[in-house]
Amino acid sequence: MKTPILLSLFLVSFQLYAQCTEDECGPPPMMPNYLCFDGVTMAGPGDCIQNSAGQCYWEIITCPAISGYLRTIEASFCMDECSQYSIETEIDPYFGSINVIPSNLDMDSYIDRFVEVNLGPQFSCVECNAFEIEQISLSDNCQYPVDCFQDPCLVEDCPAYPNAECVANYCGGCYADYYNVNGQLITDCGDTSSCPGDNPSGCFQNGCQDGYECIVDESECVPSWCGCDGFYGDWFCTEDCGGGSCVGSGLLGDLNGDGVINVMDIVLVVDAILHAEYDPMGDINGDGQLNVVDVVQLVNLILG
Repeated sequence: MKTPILLSLFLVSFQLYAQCTEDECGPPPMMPNYLCFDGVTMAGPGDCIQNSAGQCYWEIITCPAISGYLRTIEASFCMDECSQYSIETEIDPYFGSINVIPSNLDMDSYIDRFVEVNLGPQFSCVECNAFEIEQISLSDNCQYPVDCFQDPCLVEDCPAYPNAECVANYCGGCYADYYNVNGQLITDCGDTSSCPGDNPSGCFQNGCQDGYECIVDESECVPSWCGCDGFYGDWFCTEDCGGGSCVGSGLLGDLNGDGVINVMDIVLVVDAILHAEYDPMGDINGDGQLNVVDVVQLVNLILG
């Protein structure tokens, strides 16, 4: 009785962990294999394997991420491109540093900051070697944070992006880092007093106040990015209409924001149409304009 049971378990285990054939995965990816900075992981195409859904695919192995402080190398016996930057680890800051080389990345915002980086293959320069930085981001996951007297976000501001999210970071200092609605680090929070008024770009750059969400309004053309030109004292913007506008977050059709769609919302839609006004909460069909079609659809929403 035990033999059939053990045989069944073996067959099930074999099916769960069986590799696919190369024909089932198709041509292998045209990617090189290379040794990661840890000296153990071999990145690049792996085996032809099967996922839980029974699909066959080529396994792509990536190097593990590494954290540390990005430093500029002041002096080196090999004065070439591979001796400009290094990642200084917290465990062994003097002997645990790794030479790195950026791949079309701006390093100025990350120098002397605690970062998390994804490293690619090792490059050879004239006299030294360095690992390519494929991706870099600020990190607050350091082992020895600094004690600050107060939250740096309470004393810093970002005038170019008034609605940006401020994140306090205590790794290596008392930093106030600002991010846009897409989670991207803002590097130009500088003074905009030389330009008139507020930044005219849309909310995808400037963000929205609490209770509002950012959407692209087809009836408005708002640029996606604007910057202050201190020399000319004026704003310069991209020539597009994808910047987004802030609208009250809530139920579509709830024009008065009371959380209920009823006859009062119909009155407000009709009033907006008569006064040639636009309210995206009343644009039920999303065509960028308010008309009788939206009234009919709003009535249908109320009637169920």
